Amino acid sequence: GLRSPPMSDSSTSPGTVIWTREVDHDALADRWRKLGKYYGLPCLAALVIALVAGGFGAFLGVLILLGTFSLLVVGWVFFKNVGARQNATISLVDDHIVMGNRRVDRSRIESWATRYSEVDLGVREMAVSGNPMAGDAITGRLVFRLAMYDESGDRGVRADGGPAFETEVFAWAEMSAESLERMAASIAPHIDAPRVEVDDIGG
Repeated sequence: GLRSPPMSDSSTSPGTVIWTREVDHDALADRWRKLGKYYGLPCLAALVIALVAGGFGAFLGVLILLGTFSLLVVGWVFFKNVGARQNATISLVDDHIVMGNRRVDRSRIESWATRYSEVDLGVREMAVSGNPMAGDAITGRLVFRLAMYDESGDRGVRADGGPAFETEVFAWAEMSAESLERMAASIAPHIDAPRVEVDDIGG
């Protein structure tokens, strides 16, 4: 059967960081400020009005309603900010390109591509599932086409006669198109393979 070549154990090697994600900490903090101003203060006002106008029973009812909804709202902001800080570095470790627990053997890279998705639609999935990379929250992708080999070490062949390959994807939520391009420029000197359009990866 087809296989990927075994990778050496590099857990003790810190590697060399070749790219660090840019994080706009002011923008992240501004989300919390806006949440407090445009959501927190009105909620507090609603509770005061409920207590004065309807007594403790009305206050308790509004508190339960707002508390339940607030979990989703606060979770939305929290996971949006987590997504903006995820996968913060790419490193070279023992001739592998490494991001988090994802590793790509540079000798197997045949081509690579980036893809930017303009609309971040994953906030609901992020808040509900607790996964900052859930749904369509991904805005930036780095895709590698990697050669595959058979048990004898020869290049594998697909059923249609073409060379066998697999893909590995590095992905980011909350990444701008400009940041994605700067990332690509940082890693390009370390990849001995052409950058192509993402639709050509399988060609």
